Amino acid sequence: MVICRHCGKEFYVLPGVLAAGKGKYCSKSCASIARYKDTPPELRDGRENKICEYCGKTFKVYKSNLERDKGKYCSRSCSKRVLRIDLPTDEIISRYVIGQESIKTIASEYGVSQIAIARRLVDGAARIRKPTEQTESRHIKSSVAKRGKNNGAWRGGVTEIKYCFKFNNRFREHIRDKFERKCYICHVVESKNRKKLSVHHVDYNKNSICNGKEWAFVPLCGKCHAKSNNNRHYYFNLLINYWAMNPAIHWGVFI
Repeated sequence: MVICRHCGKEFYVLPGVLAAGKGKYCSKSCASIARYKDTPPELRDGRENKICEYCGKTFKVYKSNLERDKGKYCSRSCSKRVLRIDLPTDEIISRYVIGQESIKTIASEYGVSQIAIARRLVDGAARIRKPTEQTESRHIKSSVAKRGKNNGAWRGGVTEIKYCFKFNNRFREHIRDKFERKCYICHVVESKNRKKLSVHHVDYNKNSICNGKEWAFVPLCGKCHAKSNNNRHYYFNLLINYWAMNPAIHWGVFI
């Protein structure tokens, strides 16, 4: 049992709580009252005196705002006046229009709100991009940054290898008909796939049909085809086992 340091009431505290230096008060109300009494009178409201960096007026600011580097100005009017003086309009317009940077990025670098940057752009007669335009711009930049060797799925430029000329629409239709236009893995019919089934290279060799390997092609739905390209070793073994377990598959040669 422990005695509350504020009201003197006895209460039970877990040994681990005491070991951590806690469990001094029986309730939150006793703890807040004791904390208030221990705080100096000038700091009891949780605020400190601060001088406005623009007009020099003394005002009170919460300590949490000072820790976050806020509370520099006594009012919004003072902060707006500082922004009108300090923000370089030409540079902001150049970064937004020519550099295609977002308002959020520019505002974070200058340490101001997005509204302040938007006002600068309007004052400079710059057209504010729509959210859809900004999204497209970010997607384009992201796409360019992840191309080629910068992409995590880079395999040494194998996508630059062209498919065999025999891998045409006529051959793909032959493979779809051969398997009754059903996905070879999940057996979903082509009509439920919303588009024609993809013809998948079992051995991931773009020249398989030129080498006479008709067995290396199966139709897959969109979901199964996407999965097969992410874990190639697994799906290669899976499809090969499917072939071995189904002797009724037609092994003829396409001409």
